[in-house]
Amino acid sequence: MYDELSHSILERLEKDFHKEIFRSSMEILKVPNISTKFSNFATNIRELTREVFYTLAPDDEVKKCKWYKKETMEGEADITRIQRMMYAIKGGLSDSFIKEELELDFTEVTKKLNQVIRNLNKYTHINEKVYYREEKVGFEMVEKTLISLDAFLRTIEHIRSEFISRLEDRLYSRVSEALTEDVIQEIDILATHYYVDGSTVDHITVEEITSTNIYLNVTGSVDVEHQFGSDGDFRRGDGARIESSYPLSFSITLDIAHPLEFSLESEDVFVDNSSYYE
Repeated sequence: MYDELSHSILERLEKDFHKEIFRSSMEILKVPNISTKFSNFATNIRELTREVFYTLAPDDEVKKCKWYKKETMEGEADITRIQRMMYAIKGGLSDSFIKEELELDFTEVTKKLNQVIRNLNKYTHINEKVYYREEKVGFEMVEKTLISLDAFLRTIEHIRSEFISRLEDRLYSRVSEALTEDVIQEIDILATHYYVDGSTVDHITVEEITSTNIYLNVTGSVDVEHQFGSDGDFRRGDGARIESSYPLSFSITLDIAHPLEFSLESEDVFVDNSSYYE
């Protein structure tokens, strides 16, 4: 029952604890002649979503974001669910950076998130109608709840994927510029003279966005012409020039307030020159 939906949901839950809550919620439905099973199911799913929210957006991280402000009434939770989802997608990045540099309208993103959250809340809210539901009506509620939970997780995944893709594209040229300006020390020891013909950034991966930083991993390659001997040796035919390409990689931490303003130091970049010795 509901195998396809269950598989999709489990695939998107990252923590084993969350998966266990979900599996337990589904097991409850198999118990016959228990009037509370639908309300228990709804309660468990509500707790699961609460856990997912807190995992994606811890309180202290959300509150450290410059865009955060308390929007709830006194006595209510300080952080709204939509604020947690905003953090899960953009961390501490400002809306102005997202609009101007990534050309993404975050107002539309917020609308989508609000809709999936409202749908999910509708089916996990416990009241007398949920408690006393008949089997047929109860299982209809279960199906709608699973559809809403799946849509909620898919929406976060889709929006975050698009957001990260745009951010990586925007950082690509800036990282490439910083790399070409750098002196790569690992190559300097391999020959009398060398010329860096160019460097290529193959992949930029945004590993994490927090309230204060963006963490990147970068891989690529550098094309080099080695010269053995002096220029005079080469002119006399006693020297040699060999073209080579070496993989490179580095990690870099960007300031969330100015993510495009950074430089690379030579010691930041690792060039795998092991092939030179083979």
